[in-house]
Amino acid sequence: MELYIWLFIGSLAAVAAVLVYAFLLHRQLREFKDRFKQFFGTKKNPHLSTIVMKNSETLKKMNTDIQQLYQAASDLHEMAIRSTQKVGVNFYNPYGDTGGTFSFSIAMLDSGDNGIVVSSLHTREGTRVYAKEILKGKSKQHLTEEEMEALRRANLE
Repeated sequence: MELYIWLFIGSLAAVAAVLVYAFLLHRQLREFKDRFKQFFGTKKNPHLSTIVMKNSETLKKMNTDIQQLYQAASDLHEMAIRSTQKVGVNFYNPYGDTGGTFSFSIAMLDSGDNGIVVSSLHTREGTRVYAKEILKGKSKQHLTEEEMEALRRANLE
C-alpha cells in the first residue's frame, strides 16, 4: 500500500508540474497575443499590416514616377545635346565707305559643333544675308575670316 501512496504522490507532483508549466505557457501565449495585436492590430483597428500595404503601394507609385522622371531627364538631355549651346558674334565693317560696323557674322552651334554661321553684309545699296552649314566645326563652303572669328568666339564663350 505504501507503494501506491508514493505513486499517487508522484503522480500528483507530475500533474502539478504539468499544470504549472501549462499555466506558464498560457501566460506567455497571452503576452504574445497582446504584443501581436499591438504590432499588427486587429480587423477593426489595423496597424502595421495597413501601414506596410500603404507603403508598398506608395513604393510602386514612386517607382513608376522615378521611371517617368528618368525618361523625361533622358529626353531633355537628348534635346539639350542638339540645342544651340555655343554662340559667337563678330561685328565688322567690310567696306571702308559705309561708316560703321553694321555687318556681322554669328555662329550658332550645338554640343557637337554642328549648326550654322549667318553673315549679314551691310552696304549703302542694301544688306545681304548668307548662311553656311557647320558640321563638327567645319563648313563645306569657304568661310571668310569674319565667319572664322565668329566660330572661334562660339567655341571660347
